Amino acid sequence: MVNGVEYLVRAMRRARELDSDIRFLIVGHGKEWEPTKALAAELGLLGDVVHMWEKVPKSELPVILGAATMSSSTVRPIRGLWDNSANKFFDALAASRPIAINYGGWQADLLTETGAGLVLDPEDTDEAGYQLVRHLRDEVWLKRAREAAYRLAVERFSRDLLFEEFEAVLNRSARRKKQSVQS
Repeated sequence: MVNGVEYLVRAMRRARELDSDIRFLIVGHGKEWEPTKALAAELGLLGDVVHMWEKVPKSELPVILGAATMSSSTVRPIRGLWDNSANKFFDALAASRPIAINYGGWQADLLTETGAGLVLDPEDTDEAGYQLVRHLRDEVWLKRAREAAYRLAVERFSRDLLFEEFEAVLNRSARRKKQSVQS
């Protein structure tokens, strides 16, 4: 219930007004599935602008993300959720796809700093729809954002790099423990 997927459905209502060719795919099935589907149908978006697929195996996500222009990660407007580390954020970067989020915190700072995505207003879905259309139709921005996403994936979040950092922390901890035992 923390994702607030209906936020994106409401943003898509505005996006459709601005660009009737925009399409949005929701993948996965959770507690928000039925209410989100009902809202998309109520707004006349379901099956046209908003498409919904049940859960897919994680192994299929690279293909889906590779076909996408942009990915998204949303949460309800609760400050405590800003510190999340959703897999979908890292999956998007690994696929060299910009990501749109609607929250602050370290991920928003990182996207703003690097240009690897968008930070949308957490409450104004009309503005979010406008920003999505504006950026999805800006080929220069998309190219830069894809490159920035790729750089983040390789230079900051690669599995090998993260393992090396983790290993260094463990080694430092082991040395400190050994030194304190010898003292």
